[in-house]
Amino acid sequence: MFQRPGDAALAQRSLLEQKLKVAMMPTPRDISVSCGLSLRFSLQDADSVRAALCELFPEPERCSFFLSCTEQGRRTFRPAVLTEEAGNERDPAIAPETV
Repeated sequence: MFQRPGDAALAQRSLLEQKLKVAMMPTPRDISVSCGLSLRFSLQDADSVRAALCELFPEPERCSFFLSCTEQGRRTFRPAVLTEEAGNERDPAIAPETV
């Protein structure tokens, strides 16, 4: 999810050039803070997408990560918890949120 439509377009173009499978889509209504555009990608590609976006947007507020999950038969979206890898604060790994 992005704060500006131009950031979403830039991210999509950059990720597609890196041969990552992403699709632009409207941000789900459950997530209210964004420009209205999001990129969808598989969990398998999450680390590669995250690394590319952290490099493209060094300011963490310019994009956010959410996980899509099904709870009681309803699709919900939860913020992805970013965990630190090997002490590198600016290169977090995406991990499912624990409740």
